[in-house]
Amino acid sequence: MLNVMQNENCNNRNPFITLFTLLGILAGFVLYIILKQSKGEILKEASNDMKIPIKTTKVSKNLNKMKGENTNIDSEKLSERQKKIVSILEKEGEVYPSKLQELLPNVSTRTIRRDMTDLEKKKIVEQKGSTKSTYYIYIK
Repeated sequence: MLNVMQNENCNNRNPFITLFTLLGILAGFVLYIILKQSKGEILKEASNDMKIPIKTTKVSKNLNKMKGENTNIDSEKLSERQKKIVSILEKEGEVYPSKLQELLPNVSTRTIRRDMTDLEKKKIVEQKGSTKSTYYIYIK
């Protein structure tokens, strides 16, 4: 009895519904391919338009890195906060960021990290350790 009902349901399907379903799937697939190709062409055009600025930017960044490595940084180029940090490091030799936070209470930890990164780039301090065991030593 159950098989008879299933066969009746299969036979009652409208062939137009099946046809429209297949056409919808085919149309969706064709649209997907068209959009994919046009997107790729747009990206190629955009990358061709942007190649010159990107290359000059990379070159200028590399030049700036080389300049930073070859020049001696004067204390005049340091901010007042960085000068304080350097004087603390000169006295103590090495310091943990938590100690700097205690000595500079009005400064956020993120700002202290930025200052330390800048001092490290200027080859004034060196970072030792990682994560919670990070500390900085004076090397200049």
